[in-house]
Amino acid sequence: MKKVALVVTIILAVCSLLPGIVGGIVFRGALERMAGNLMGNGIEQTAQPDATEIAPASATPEATPVPTPVLAADRVEMERTYENDKDCATIHAYAGSTEIWTCVLKPEPSTELDSFAPIGIVNGQYLYCAVGTVRALDLATGEVVWENSDFGGALAAFDSDENGNIYMTGVYGPDFFMMDRSGKTVKRMDTINDAYYWPIGIEKLPENAVEVIFSMNDVTEEGEYRIRVSLDSWGCQVQRPAVQVDMRAWREAYAEEIYNEGEEYAGYLLINVGMDVPVLYRNGSYTAQGDAVSIYDPNTGAVNSYRLGVDSLEYIPGQNLLREEYGRMDDFGDTIFRVADGDFEVIAFGEYSYDDDDAEYEWMGQHVSEREYEQKLNAVFPTTNAAYACNETWSRRAMLDQLVGQ
Repeated sequence: MKKVALVVTIILAVCSLLPGIVGGIVFRGALERMAGNLMGNGIEQTAQPDATEIAPASATPEATPVPTPVLAADRVEMERTYENDKDCATIHAYAGSTEIWTCVLKPEPSTELDSFAPIGIVNGQYLYCAVGTVRALDLATGEVVWENSDFGGALAAFDSDENGNIYMTGVYGPDFFMMDRSGKTVKRMDTINDAYYWPIGIEKLPENAVEVIFSMNDVTEEGEYRIRVSLDSWGCQVQRPAVQVDMRAWREAYAEEIYNEGEEYAGYLLINVGMDVPVLYRNGSYTAQGDAVSIYDPNTGAVNSYRLGVDSLEYIPGQNLLREEYGRMDDFGDTIFRVADGDFEVIAFGEYSYDDDDAEYEWMGQHVSEREYEQKLNAVFPTTNAAYACNETWSRRAMLDQLVGQ
């Protein structure tokens, strides 16, 4: 086969050397036919590669472009200045030590309040407040992702929670403002209590509530006043500041209460109701004198008292539950109360009476059966855990010695 291919190659070469274009073409055609006949007699010709399928030796594969990594800022700072009676601000974003973008904000006429206030990186975006509008910027580009102009105030304080909700309060209002993580307004409250102003803080609590902290009120002026906003009902409740209870103060107050009594009681007891201050109990010597309980209010320094029937007080140790069980002729009843805000608060009551062996029961003003009465009573005051106070009393002298060591 190799010899035949060699012969064909020689024939074609000879054809190209013949003089005369016409003769060369004719003779070359004859020789090519001869070569074809040689190959057609069962002799294979070596296939020549297609030039379009083979890249030149000097060619190299095209390189795949490597994408440039997109840097996102891990630190963003707002630079605020005052120029020509206007507030100015520039936002600088950094990835490590490299500044990757800046954003120059439109200057605003200067007033007593700051036109611009940083909020910080929240939910993977940088947030700031500009003349009442909250904006979120992309950390990689500095472009505006969303904005919300519902706030409309000068930012005093902010906080956020694990769900990305944002809570804000303004110097002159709104007192409470809440957005979700997408920047949508959830709740706006201009004023939550007319007696308190100049907020200095806002805190999301573990429970479903937020506390707004004010620095002034109409009565005592400067201080720290907390108002709790329920995220369930949007109700607002003033939180009384925690008072450091002075043990000596309540002991002296109880001793003075005993000294000032018109007559001596049969017995005295300090009842632990699970609070910082115990309840002072006095057991009456006779029915007309009756029993009495008192509680010291650390907020005012006053002693508040509650009168009871003689030998009628039960309590559940450490659980802030007290019960007066009384009876007058054919009428009987129960009053359940507790200590709240330095005073006594009734939380439940019931009455029943007997008439010619027929009994009528009422619980919280509603007619019930005897069985229902007992069930409702035990639901608020488990009688099996109760103790009668009159069985544990001390003498007047022993109580005074315990209170003031006299």
